[in-house]
Amino acid sequence: MSGTRREDRIYYGCHGPRNTRGQPTTPDHPGAIYLREDLLLPAIHRAIAANLFAPADATLAGGPGRAPAKS
Repeated sequence: MSGTRREDRIYYGCHGPRNTRGQPTTPDHPGAIYLREDLLLPAIHRAIAANLFAPADATLAGGPGRAPAKS
C-alpha cells in the first residue's frame, strides 16, 4: 500500500500484483483499491484500543476507557 493526497484528502492505495509484462498475475484481484484515510482511522483506533491495550490503558489510544475529565 502507498499513500497519496488528492485534493484535501489522503488515500491509501493498493495495486494488484502484476508480472514483468504488466499483466495481472491474479485475474480475480481488482486492478487497484483506494481507501480514504478519514474513513479508515476510526476503525484502526478502535482495533488498537480493543486489542493492544489493557482496559485501563485504552485512554492512550482514545478508546472507550477514557479517563474522566479533570476538574
